[in-house]
Amino acid sequence: MVSIGVSFFISLGSYLIVQHVQLPGLVRFAKLLGGDLAAGGYIQMLTFVAFFVGWLDLRDFSAMVREQASSLQLNILPEKEHYVMYADDVRRIQHDLQNSPKRGLFILFEIVIQLATKFLRSANPGEVIDMNSNLIRLKRDESEKDQSLVRYILWLIPSLGFIGTVLGISSAMGEISSADINKITVDLGIAFDTTLVALVLSSGLLGYFHKIQHQADAYFIDLEKYLLNHFVNRLEV
Repeated sequence: MVSIGVSFFISLGSYLIVQHVQLPGLVRFAKLLGGDLAAGGYIQMLTFVAFFVGWLDLRDFSAMVREQASSLQLNILPEKEHYVMYADDVRRIQHDLQNSPKRGLFILFEIVIQLATKFLRSANPGEVIDMNSNLIRLKRDESEKDQSLVRYILWLIPSLGFIGTVLGISSAMGEISSADINKITVDLGIAFDTTLVALVLSSGLLGYFHKIQHQADAYFIDLEKYLLNHFVNRLEV
């Protein structure tokens, strides 16, 4: 709803400028943003809606990654150098995490509980190492699946721009027989404006997407290192 509201106000503001302002430069910029709704400005409005939906989704995902990364600072595992964990230590850690009010909030808690269960059943650190890698990979895949909407929007925004281009050029071609240069110019302007807006917005969103993707990758690398250094490599039968 926020994305629709912001896009609506951008389009409404641009429309009012086109209708009531006499400054050519400002009017041209308003038309670029979709202020001429009757001539195809609705394409820009849809593009803005898609952009803000994607941006808000990425913002929420970034907040989730930062929250998960904060769990690595909670010291839930022993960090003393050369500290060795036996079955009783693992059982104590597992019990503390299972009864923690933060259990459902952090991926780290869930993985440590599963690794502890594996070790207590098999008493084989090698199997725990393999399970750790598999769990990290599974969580990474789930994280990428959560970004499917943004990936679709990154494809959708340029597509909307190209749709606007096709519509504008088609309309301009239809006006050639009438030799109405002003109408042809307006149609071509709409065609190029929709493409320009779509390319600018998709480029900005793509840059933000890669920044958040790098943030997520860094978190999963740090998570795997933390588990290896402070749990898996300390296990002793």
